[in-house]
Amino acid sequence: MTDDKLHRTASRLLDLCRAQGLHIATAESCTGGLVAGALTEIAGSSDVVDCGFVTYSNAAKQSMLGVPAAMLSRHGAVSSQTAAAMAQGALFAYEDLGNMYERGTGVPKDLDKAVHYYELGANEGDGNAASSLGLLYERGNGVPKDPQKALHYYDLALALGQGGAGYNAGVMFEKGADVPKDVNRAIDYLRRGAAAGDSDAANEIGLIYGEGRGVPVNGTAAIKWYLQAIDLNPSWSTPYYNIGVTDLVGEGVPVDKAEALTWLNKGAERGDADAAFKLGQIYETGDGVTADKAAALDWYKKAQARGNADAAAAIKRLGG
Repeated sequence: MTDDKLHRTASRLLDLCRAQGLHIATAESCTGGLVAGALTEIAGSSDVVDCGFVTYSNAAKQSMLGVPAAMLSRHGAVSSQTAAAMAQGALFAYEDLGNMYERGTGVPKDLDKAVHYYELGANEGDGNAASSLGLLYERGNGVPKDPQKALHYYDLALALGQGGAGYNAGVMFEKGADVPKDVNRAIDYLRRGAAAGDSDAANEIGLIYGEGRGVPVNGTAAIKWYLQAIDLNPSWSTPYYNIGVTDLVGEGVPVDKAEALTWLNKGAERGDADAAFKLGQIYETGDGVTADKAAALDWYKKAQARGNADAAAAIKRLGG
């Protein structure tokens, strides 16, 4: 393509983007930045062109644009599959840029720029960017606090498959945080979050039913949701602990101390400090097991090492 034809093509692209309110992020490899250069040499292009990535090496494609190594190995750097992944990575990079400016990671902290990049990402279909923007509006961080805008972006994020937004919106309605307290809307948002793969959302529904937060206590429903949280994130210790406590005290289900012990052990095996502390209490008091001071002390020490605030007093009480 001649320089003159390239210039005309770039100008037409910029005009089309302006007419539709679009921005451009480029992701290049063999062209070495020529596409971004052709666009930015045109006066006034900064209202459309936002950023560009030149990822010549495979390592750069992976680290900067998130192109899977397996894709590069299978299809090669010069392929439609890799090009599509690079383009997708450039769009999702807006969320990374927003995070950088929000936290001041590697750049001066600048919440205006964070909002700008989150908005670009959300408008280009990045659910993570939309959820991050919702959180800024919910907290009033860098923007005026606006719960309705927060919910707008959480809804957008959920529509884009970002389950954490369902958790955030659900907790807003559960606690009545700048919106009317409404447990039914809370559960609806949390269900949508769980359906999109968020384990926090599933666990939170379990807590609502298990502790009777605005609904009748229902241990069976609580355990169902705790189990879903485990299915979504098997390494997360908290739902194991929650099932153990539900079985131990009989919160809406028959007391089953043997089952409680099983689940608390599973939670403790995954590093849960509260599960370790609860096991210490069980062995100290002989609640459903033979009292065992040495075992109790061992669990209390594990709980302390994991940050449980009550463990030190228990260790002192047992002379450890």
